[in-house]
This record gives sequence, structure tokens and C-alpha cells, in this order.
Amino acid sequence: MPTFDQLNISLSRRVDDPVAAAATDGPRFSSAMRIDWLNEAIRRWILKQVRIVPGTLQAYPVDEIALQNYIKQDSVAMVANVKPLSSGWAAAVAWIIDAYDTTLSLPINPLQSPNDRYQYDTGGNSYLLASTTNLFWTTSGGNFELLGGGATDTIKLKYICQHTDLAAAGTILVPANYHNQIIDLALQFFGEEYPQDETAARLALKFQAANVEDQKLLSGQ
Repeated sequence: MPTFDQLNISLSRRVDDPVAAAATDGPRFSSAMRIDWLNEAIRRWILKQVRIVPGTLQAYPVDEIALQNYIKQDSVAMVANVKPLSSGWAAAVAWIIDAYDTTLSLPINPLQSPNDRYQYDTGGNSYLLASTTNLFWTTSGGNFELLGGGATDTIKLKYICQHTDLAAAGTILVPANYHNQIIDLALQFFGEEYPQDETAARLALKFQAANVEDQKLLSGQ
């Protein structure tokens, strides 16, 4: 049985609406609803695994092992110094970890804020002057943009790809030792959608207690 189906069945039991097969609707909640909660849970879980540079698409994995199946690396030639982030790569790009110009054998530095782009455009900062030996990248309008270098240079990106919604019989990319976290996050989405449900209320108390314990650990109590 595909792992995503296993999570689907497990989730049905946790919301007190058990089914024997992932594609089966429960008396209260449909298979499609459980699938939606699980897909949203996976997105939220991925977001928890990255540290994003504010105002940019640059991010650093908190745990590369956890994200091992979402981290991609491949090379694509630019067209007039740009390339859409949603196509042309092995998978759609969510966040960029690192960029390298293989044509010039040079690393590409990120412009890390809107002010950096302004300084680049106006020449107000001598450290932000792009050339064939001083390359920068930014994103604009859903595109990766190379500043400096050649218009058709080949760029190697290391990036975190977007999550593609899974359906019944799908194969989950999250490593097995994190599946309980996915279930817990899916239960939170269930609780947000059905706050008056008796099971959701019970789960809310459980998560509230867990959060209190987490805060105690963080504060050294």
C-alpha cells in the first residue's frame, strides 16, 4: 500500500471516522477532505524545515535530511538572463539555496532585499555592481534573473522544490520518521475547519498541553 494511503487511513482513525481503504469516504469526512488536510500538512511541514531570508526566495534548510527528497540540483540555460521558476527545472522551484554559473565557473551572489536591488539598479553601492566576474541573482515576476554574466549562461541551482499535491495511491516524499508530524499537522487543519467537532476539541486540548510542555523545555523549566 502506498505510504500516502497509509497516512490517509491513519488520519481517518485519528478523527474518529475510520475507513478500511484510503479512497473510501467515512460517515462524516470524505477521502478528498483527508487528502486536502494531508497535503496542507505537508506544505506546512516543509515550511517548518526552512529558514527564509525575508523578502526573498533564498532559504536555508534547517534539516537537509528531512528535506532530502525536496532538495533538487540541476542546470538550465538562461534566455535573455532569465528563466521561469515554475518550468524548465527538474521540479518547480519554491526556494533557492545556492546558485552557480557553470559557463563562467563562478558563484552567484543573491540580492537579499529590495534595497539591494535598488542599490544595484542605481549604482549606489560599489559592492553591488554586476560584471562578468561579479554575478548576482534575484527573482522577479516568477523568474530567476541573472545579473551580470552572459544572457544564455548555464546556471546550476540547488533549490527546494514545491510540493505537488498527492492523490490516492500517491507516494509521499517526506521520510517515514516524520510521518507522525504530518498526521499531527493534518489534525490541526481538521480542527481549524471543524472547531466545534468533539474530536477536534479534544485534540485542541492535547496540542495546547504539548505546546505548554515545549515552552517549558525551551525555558529550561
